[in-house]
Amino acid sequence: MRCVVDFFRALVGAATALVAAPIGARLAGVPLLVALAASSCAADSTASLIAAAGNAHHESERLAHLRTLAARGGVLLDAPTRTELAALLPVVEAWAEGRARAIAQVARSQGETHRYLHQFFDDATLAFSPPYPATPRPESPLYPLWAFYRGRFLAWSFLEHSGVSAVPERRAAFLAEAGRCFDVARAAFPQNDLL
Repeated sequence: MRCVVDFFRALVGAATALVAAPIGARLAGVPLLVALAASSCAADSTASLIAAAGNAHHESERLAHLRTLAARGGVLLDAPTRTELAALLPVVEAWAEGRARAIAQVARSQGETHRYLHQFFDDATLAFSPPYPATPRPESPLYPLWAFYRGRFLAWSFLEHSGVSAVPERRAAFLAEAGRCFDVARAAFPQNDLL
């Protein structure tokens, strides 16, 4: 809503400033000012959607916000961020929809009920490096969301695998990186109940 108000304030300000200008300047200036106001609005929408995703109380909400961002990505995101979202979205989908996918697979006699959630990240996370999911740029607006999932996967691996928890060097590495990732996510998403 703030975005819409800011847009109209900018538009009214532009119109007021252009009233005194010659007609040619008025016609040439309005599209530029509208575009600037719209780009400010887009930045707010990007930040709002990412914050809503990061602070969501349910995985389905988080996924819905990120799908909305992906659908509007051509307008809201630069090319590197669109690429990062395209890499992160399947991870979020697998986490949020893992159980439903497993039920459908088991119903078709194709799946295992005990591996439904971690089957997509377990092997990649156990390797520890390169990081899974793929690391976005540190300055990316998606970096805190990436950190949230990276921390979860590392914590899961620590709890589930004695090859991590019983080996002091691996345990220390997993716990330190999970803690760092959770700190990044917590700072960005203070209303996230899981953090």
